[in-house]
Parts: sequence; C-alpha cells; structure tokens
Amino acid sequence: MSCRHALWCLCPERVNCSGQGLTEVPSALPNTTGILLLNTNHLASVSTASFQHLPELIELDLSGNRLGALHIGATLPLLQELILSHNALALLPGLFQALGQLKELNLRGNRLRTLPEKAFEGLTGLKDLDLSD
Repeated sequence: MSCRHALWCLCPERVNCSGQGLTEVPSALPNTTGILLLNTNHLASVSTASFQHLPELIELDLSGNRLGALHIGATLPLLQELILSHNALALLPGLFQALGQLKELNLRGNRLRTLPEKAFEGLTGLKDLDLSD
C-alpha cells in the first residue's frame, strides 16, 4: 500500500511512507498515526508543524532523506523517538524543548560539527542520544 494514495493498513496507528520519493510530508495522514515512517525519501527540510495534526505521534523516522534543515516550531507532546540519521544536517535547530517526552534521538551520520549550547535543554527523559559518524 502506498501513502500517496491514502490507503492505510489495518493498523492506522503505523503509517509506512518509506521509499516513496516524497519531497514533502503528506498532509492526508490519519490523525491516529502513532508511528510514522518517512525514511528513504527526498525530504530536504521538515518542520514539526507538519506533524501538529498527529496528536498520537510517538515515533517519527526521517532517516535517509536529504534533510539539511529541521525546524522545531510546534510541540509534539507525545513524541518519544525521533530518527534523523543519515541526512545532511549541519546545524541543529537550537532547542528541542517542544519535544519534551523524547526518549531517543538518533542524529547518526549527519554533518554536525558543533551543537548549540542548550540544544537538549528540557529533554529530561532522554535516554539514548546517537551523534556518531
């Protein structure tokens, strides 16, 4: 099933849009989405505002895209896992406070050389942070 055609599996809380050649986040995602796989697409820039209509989102996989920019403008109150590995991120968007429930953050394989001083401030529940490669 393809997310381009708004066809969803029997478990609408898990939406798989992997490898679809997407250049932007689909807008017609079910608001019950809990796990969203957007890995291996062609996304160059993403804002948390794109996911604001997904109040149950707990896991977001954006790995293997072309992300050069990540904008945290909207709160994702339940998000626990954010996978941003193997993108082109050279800078982090300052504070991740809008993602207060985050437990896992994977930034492996990006172009990060420095981190903002208070980038992870407010992430008191963060258990796993991967900045390797």
